[in-house]
Amino acid sequence: MNRWTWMRAACAAAAAAGTVALHPFAGVAQAQSTSDPQYTSTGNLVRPKDFHTWVFVGSNLGLGYDKEVAANTSREAARPELGEYHNIYLKPEDYAAYVRTRTFPDKTVLVMDVYRAQQRDAKGVVTAGSYNGLSLGFEVAVKNKNRPDRSTTDWAYYDFADRSGGGNIPSDKAAEADKDCYDCHKAHAGDDNVWVQFYPIIRGVKNTR
Repeated sequence: MNRWTWMRAACAAAAAAGTVALHPFAGVAQAQSTSDPQYTSTGNLVRPKDFHTWVFVGSNLGLGYDKEVAANTSREAARPELGEYHNIYLKPEDYAAYVRTRTFPDKTVLVMDVYRAQQRDAKGVVTAGSYNGLSLGFEVAVKNKNRPDRSTTDWAYYDFADRSGGGNIPSDKAAEADKDCYDCHKAHAGDDNVWVQFYPIIRGVKNTR
């Protein structure tokens, strides 16, 4: 390899390294196998697996909505009293696409992992605050313009939660009615039915437009 060929190769490598440094998940979509949403023959969403390895985009504790919001439901109204932790995960390839295009691609999946807020630990070390205690399951949002349940809305919401904490998580679930989830997200979410305003990792991406 002559000197000029070596220099061109070195510059190309440096440019590639810089891109990865700026957006460390930019190449994830190519590096990982697909994790598109899976469905049963009846159109139910199959329970997502291994989402704890996805991109963690934000968390909240006991978040409640304004009672005057028309799309508010009884379930959402009760969230502040439940005092649950919600940890939000986004598929790596969907995060990479959002960084690149500022748009959530079709087949985007977000998972809201739910935990009971616990204030005391078994050893009595904790004296203030709270932490993620008992797992209460999770909820899932999926963007799919060709939903197998033949609904015409592009976002669907699925409740895999078990508020009893018994770990009875079903293997698949039908989508929630639009009036229970979609309508509120459509009216108030920060970007394309996603609560971007509450998730700092992707909120930062959106604000760089």
